[in-house]
Amino acid sequence: MRTDAVFTASILIPLARDPLSLNLRLHWRTVAKHTKIWREFAATQAARFPHLGCCTVTLTWHVLDRRRRDADNLFRLCKALCDGLVDAGVTLDDTPHLMDKHCRILVEDRRLHPSAWMTLTIEQVPA
Repeated sequence: MRTDAVFTASILIPLARDPLSLNLRLHWRTVAKHTKIWREFAATQAARFPHLGCCTVTLTWHVLDRRRRDADNLFRLCKALCDGLVDAGVTLDDTPHLMDKHCRILVEDRRLHPSAWMTLTIEQVPA
């Protein structure tokens, strides 16, 4: 019995806080600047990834305390990163039939980690 390999990769995002949180109510020019930075970051990091066709993308914010946070506020950053994946040719578009997007928050042990961070995980959906 043969199973086809499925591509999976993670990109470490050096952020302790979300610069594009929907709660920040930023000026449109500031949003555009940060969107461009993180879109280009994702495109650069994913430049050597193969074309996946359909994929699942998960943005995970690893935090060190149990304060209440809403994972939906990560969506603007997730959208910029997913657009960067499209720019890199990982998939043709970030529409729902080609890319399934998820945002989540995980609480980590503060004794093991000096600060919070984010990861973007890309997983190929087998055809």
